[in-house]
Amino acid sequence: MWGVTVPLGKPFLASCLGGAVGGSAMAMMHVAAKIPELSGLQLSLITTSPVKYLIAVAISYAAGFLFCMLLGFTDPEEE
Repeated sequence: MWGVTVPLGKPFLASCLGGAVGGSAMAMMHVAAKIPELSGLQLSLITTSPVKYLIAVAISYAAGFLFCMLLGFTDPEEE
């Protein structure tokens, strides 16, 4: 993530906004981690509601994609 999205700027901002939307969806659905050790899809195994967690992750991925499409993206020039 840091080597690709941060130097390009807009994809990093889009992923942050997508994560915010997914986190908001989890909060609205009252999803909580029983042990805050893991992240990503493995976390679904230790949440209060695995199905709601996976729905919120899908929302987060879709929102990140949509934000990236809205903000635009320019490929860096090759040297």
